Amino acid sequence: RGPRTVIFDGVLVLTHHATNNNLPGGANITTAPGDRAQYESDGSKVYCVAYTKADGTPLVVASTGAVVLLATATVGAAVAMIDFLNVFSAAYDKYTIEGQGIRVSGYDVVALRLANVGVVDAGANYFQGVLSGQSSSTGSSVSLSSNLNLDGKGLNFSLELANANDAANLKSLWARAIFQPGSANLWEGLMYQYGYFAASAVSGFRLFLSRGSNFTAGTIRIYGHKNS
Repeated sequence: RGPRTVIFDGVLVLTHHATNNNLPGGANITTAPGDRAQYESDGSKVYCVAYTKADGTPLVVASTGAVVLLATATVGAAVAMIDFLNVFSAAYDKYTIEGQGIRVSGYDVVALRLANVGVVDAGANYFQGVLSGQSSSTGSSVSLSSNLNLDGKGLNFSLELANANDAANLKSLWARAIFQPGSANLWEGLMYQYGYFAASAVSGFRLFLSRGSNFTAGTIRIYGHKNS
């Protein structure tokens, strides 16, 4: 029945469903404030028959294997954590998380925890590995830096998450970072690999500072690698 027009006032993910929410191209859509979706129903299925983006650009339906920008956050005021707890979906098993120009209010360590159904997992389910061989340690988070210098040039990092929707098997995380540590005259680069063993699909993540400082600047972007 219909038609009905929905106007979005925030960012959320519309999840494609063949019967309840049939989206253009069979792909999820990340909304923006002011976007409009027009819905109709034939009595058995609900269709989004038109989607108009507020910025005037066309809706692009990602092809198999395409890398799609899913969400962005820019730190404009001091915050203790940055949450994307429900940004992942079944359309993407692999994600790339990028941080640029990350600055903090005190000497601290940037860390990440994954979320299951929107709930952050702070348990000892994160295994840090070595470049080859057996796992070296177990912890409650993924490290993206060692000590940052609050007077330095900040942190840039890239993290890849694989197998996010598999509730039974290992999820893998590879992190690369470069930053200015405690001495203003030094730069440090890190490469970490982690396994995440909780028996749950992953819905998102939280960035936080392990010693209680605040984020004061930086931009986080999340990209999904579309499944076949």
